[in-house]
Amino acid sequence: MSFGINYQFANRPFSALFIDGGYHTGQFLLYGLILGAWHLR
Repeated sequence: MSFGINYQFANRPFSALFIDGGYHTGQFLLYGLILGAWHLR
């Protein structure tokens, strides 16, 4: 939600919003995989 508000006031295109959102989604997915694998050890 905060991404949308920031992009609305910065007048950036929606494609940049999806790129940044995808980057953070991938980053948190990677963190979850690492922590999940660490927990199994």
